[in-house]
Amino acid sequence: MDSTDLHFKYYHDDFLIIESNDFKKLRSMARNIYEANFEFCEEVIAAETEVLIKLSRRLTTDEEALIRSIKGKKEIDFTTFTLPVYFDYDHKDWNHIKKVSGLDSSEFVDQILKLELEVSMYGFLPGFTYISGLPKHLQIPRKSIPEKYVSDGSLAIGGKYLGIYTISSPGGWNVVGQTPIQLIDTQQIPMLPWKPGDHIQLKLIDRPTFRKLAESQLSLKEYHS
Repeated sequence: MDSTDLHFKYYHDDFLIIESNDFKKLRSMARNIYEANFEFCEEVIAAETEVLIKLSRRLTTDEEALIRSIKGKKEIDFTTFTLPVYFDYDHKDWNHIKKVSGLDSSEFVDQILKLELEVSMYGFLPGFTYISGLPKHLQIPRKSIPEKYVSDGSLAIGGKYLGIYTISSPGGWNVVGQTPIQLIDTQQIPMLPWKPGDHIQLKLIDRPTFRKLAESQLSLKEYHS
């Protein structure tokens, strides 16, 4: 990525937003900035179209040039995570999903399980993960009236994204299933096991397996081991 393709926007001395039309390289650049562990960068948050850097102070000219010199690449190294999910066909959101998609619940799930999914960014809750890779016919608009309660571990669809609720909260996405795996660790930085650009493979599990894994309170790392 050429440094001239980057657009820098400062918000006081606290935040820097970097924008570029080359989204994949921008995300790779964000990872490289994070791993560089600059003393002036308190936090690096990558979205699909921009990167937000929380600054400890205003950057000097040399430091800004250093940021601009960090390269991103089109293809980044990634880890593939297998995420077990119980798809509850009795959940009330399936009525809306079936109406919009024209597919019954089992057909819908069969297609989701075959997808190559990718972590895009984190969202409105601590650790809430936006996952890209849904084809248009599986994209379900968010609800016009959000639910007061969505349980943690819920896998849901909101427009073009799959999302994972890492904590219980209100929410307007269409719930299709739930993972029993503990995804966030508030004692670790970062809290989540995956990074933007990593891949997720969903694994179908039945209700007894869900209960067994939930009782074990396994982290994703422990599940993989």
